[in-house]
Amino acid sequence: MLGSESQPFDIYDPSVWERFRWGLASEKGNTTEFLGIMLPDSSSQNERRNTALKLQSMLLKNAERFHRVMDKPSTMPDNMEIFSVIGDAKKTEKQMLVDSITGQIEVTEFGAGDGTVLRSSALMDGGRFPHRHWKPY
Repeated sequence: MLGSESQPFDIYDPSVWERFRWGLASEKGNTTEFLGIMLPDSSSQNERRNTALKLQSMLLKNAERFHRVMDKPSTMPDNMEIFSVIGDAKKTEKQMLVDSITGQIEVTEFGAGDGTVLRSSALMDGGRFPHRHWKPY
């Protein structure tokens, strides 16, 4: 994701999510109501929000670790075959721009995919790993 100054920012940084009021950091009524249901024993809305922000921070760190592990090369067992089924007929979000003041997200580029995953991501041919020859695992 790019900020409105076209500078990338760290989507795993909990302070970014708090600043833009994304996810559990949102102060919209539905989030407040959700936290009240999920944390009924909390004594106040502030306590529920602090608990939610700690959880969101942990989840973002876990997501970052997961993506780092997924980026590591691996070896597939000899007796295993993988068949990739990849869609490329639906317009799929490729790049987004975030307003650095409001946190509003605007899709600025689309690519071929299945509506969720880009074809280039599924094939790992988007230039992210130029040193690797593509393998279906």
